Amino acid sequence: MPELGSSHPQSSLTPSPCARCTRVQKGRDLRQASLKLRAESVCGLSDPAAR
Repeated sequence: MPELGSSHPQSSLTPSPCARCTRVQKGRDLRQASLKLRAESVCGLSDPAAR
């Protein structure tokens, strides 16, 4: 598997801009969302008055 880089050579296998980049971006968004949810739940547990 080629290493992740800023320059992606155009190939006939990937007609889309870059499927790997979009997949990585989606994973990043999901991770940030889960981190935000976890932070909110931790804040709610440590500060019951905020509810």
